Amino acid sequence: LSLLRCENLTNIIFVYLAKYCNKLKHLSFGGSPTNYNGHFTFEGIEVLCQINSDLETIRIEYCSRIGEQCVELLFKRFGESLKEFHLVRNCFEKCSKITDKLINKMEYVPNLEKLSFVYIRSFREKFHIYLSSHLHKLKVLNIRECPMQEDFSVLWEGCPLLEEVDMSGDSWVKCETVLGLSKHKNLKIFRLGH
Repeated sequence: LSLLRCENLTNIIFVYLAKYCNKLKHLSFGGSPTNYNGHFTFEGIEVLCQINSDLETIRIEYCSRIGEQCVELLFKRFGESLKEFHLVRNCFEKCSKITDKLINKMEYVPNLEKLSFVYIRSFREKFHIYLSSHLHKLKVLNIRECPMQEDFSVLWEGCPLLEEVDMSGDSWVKCETVLGLSKHKNLKIFRLGH
C-alpha cells in the first residue's frame, strides 16, 4: 500500500490500517520533497504497531515528525519480519532527530536486506560498527546525502552479503570510507558523487 505524497493525511489512517488491513506486507507513507507531512506522529506509529500483520517493507518519506522513537517502535514491533526499511528526508525541512542510537537498535531487525537513510546528518563514528554488528543479511545500503567519514572495511565481515551501496549526493565521503568499501568481495554496485 502506497500513501506517498499525502502530506495532509493524519494519524487516523493508521487506525484504519490497524483495523482492516490484516494481510498488509508492504507500506509506504509520507509527503513530498516540497510538501512534508507534519501530521504523522509517535502516537500514530503506536496505533500502526497494533496491526495484525507482519510488515516486510516500510518506506517513510518526508515526514517531519517521524524520528528516532518512532523508528525504534517500528523496529521492535516488526523486527523479525522486516526485510526493507527506508527513511527519506531532505535539507529543506526541520525533522525529528535520527542518530547512531537508532542504528544500535538494528538488533531488532536481524533479517533486514535493504536499508535506506537519505539525508541524515547526525550519524557519527559508530554508524558502520552498529551496521556490521547487527545486519548480517544486508544486501543494499542507501546512505545518500549522509556524511560518512569512517573506514567501512568493517562491513567486509559484518555484512558479507552486501552487494550495493549508494553514497551519492552531497555526502562528504572521505577516502578511507571508499577505500574500505572497495575491498568488499561481494560489492557489485557503488554510487558516489553528485
